Amino acid sequence: MGRINNMMMLAVAMIGVCLAAVDADASVPVLGEEYDALLSVTPDYTDDPPVRVRIDPALNGLAVTQDLTFDVSVQNLIYEPDAAESIPGGYASDKRRANIGHAHLYGSLVSDDYHVTNLFTGSHTLIPTDPATPDLYQIEVTFPEPGEWLLMVEVQYDDHTSRIRPHPQQWGAWDAAYVHVVPEPGSLALLGLGAALMVRRPGRRRDRPR
Repeated sequence: MGRINNMMMLAVAMIGVCLAAVDADASVPVLGEEYDALLSVTPDYTDDPPVRVRIDPALNGLAVTQDLTFDVSVQNLIYEPDAAESIPGGYASDKRRANIGHAHLYGSLVSDDYHVTNLFTGSHTLIPTDPATPDLYQIEVTFPEPGEWLLMVEVQYDDHTSRIRPHPQQWGAWDAAYVHVVPEPGSLALLGLGAALMVRRPGRRRDRPR
């Protein structure tokens, strides 16, 4: 009995320690944000403040159809898609400006060993939603085929290169999400109707009067 009481007291004590550690006012310290000293040794096209991109978190893990529209939020970016260099000739041409650029959408069919395809449909990948929310955009995409896809949205320089990070503890100007792409409902309905007709047709022939 004493052993049980000791175990109960230990459990209560551990719960107390956990509750004490979960302070409503506590926050995880943000590291890598104070990078002024590093800016003096980085190129003049270094973003200051850093460009941030976030795919709507609700998208991650969802089952979606092959035609998809989803939200993307961007911070500290002047979006100038018309200024993007033509490719392939303009790739890595050194046309890079701080806090200015455009976006690409990439996708990887997970079953294809993470080979990446460019789902980019033109320099106007980000579609403005409302002048009142200038940092909120949408992306429209049509997936080539069903399956589990890893999506990545990246804001790039005018020459289509990735933006540099002044500090390793900063995210790059990209974000990713997994989605499960299923056939369009119309396709499923047609497949189901066809299967039903194939199953029922022999029965109707047997019941037909001779």
